[in-house]
Amino acid sequence: GNAVKFTESGGVTLGGVAQGGEARLTVCDSGPGRRADDMGKLFLFFSRITSNDLPQHEGTGLGLYISKKIMAILGGDIWAESEFGKGSTFTVSLPSWEGEAQ
Repeated sequence: GNAVKFTESGGVTLGGVAQGGEARLTVCDSGPGRRADDMGKLFLFFSRITSNDLPQHEGTGLGLYISKKIMAILGGDIWAESEFGKGSTFTVSLPSWEGEAQ
């Protein structure tokens, strides 16, 4: 949802791969991207990164925080890479559940 909300032009690409006992899902967008000094704030409780030179969007700042907590409970992780003005890539990594009931 965030990728679509923050991408005013360009697009959003979804990808996935299973490898080495884990599944990785990626969401890449061509949105505004984030500055390097803002990246550490992305997954914080009630964190909203605002800037005078970027459009403002509604939100509580809980989505990525909750996503990070859920990934930890599942034994996985979520992280982001971004280049200001060019977009962001969010990756979710989940462990394989081979041998367990589907």
